[in-house]
Amino acid sequence: MNLIAISGAHRNGNTERLLSEFVKGCRFIGAKVKTYKIRKMKISPCCGWSDCYYANYCIVKDNMKALVNELVSADAWVLATPVYFDDVSSYMKIFMERLNPYCNPPRFRNKKVFLLAVGGASGRSISKCLQSMKSGFARHMGLKVVGQLSAVADKKNEILENKAALARAFNAGKRFAKTTLDS
Repeated sequence: MNLIAISGAHRNGNTERLLSEFVKGCRFIGAKVKTYKIRKMKISPCCGWSDCYYANYCIVKDNMKALVNELVSADAWVLATPVYFDDVSSYMKIFMERLNPYCNPPRFRNKKVFLLAVGGASGRSISKCLQSMKSGFARHMGLKVVGQLSAVADKKNEILENKAALARAFNAGKRFAKTTLDS
């Protein structure tokens, strides 16, 4: 089973540390996981050429085309983002917008996805972010959201002190991989 983990984090901080525990849980079950850090890839913002939506391809030449091929062949994805102003990070937003050409018809219909969000403000802010990812991005892409995990962490390395959140991430990764493997 092949899983793709997408990090929309700006640095190797709380979000990526929680994602790392989730990935460890997936690997514990036997999943092969490739992690992509959007900040380290050459992926430009959407150029707004609306014909791509109708033509089902993107005209921007960068690393996104190869990533789309990986996303197509993967059995499932996990999307991890820090939360800013009740929403995903700018990197995650670029990733999501660049998939716009593939939602009509949905190229990823019924692809299983797990959502992970870490925010420093409040659980309410994180919940709004996750809800937006489900009702906006996942719905338009035809994705099947099969789970989500959130954690509150603001200070540098704060998530490392939250052993319960790290354990939840590891166990969620195990469940996600097992459910994906069993289906």
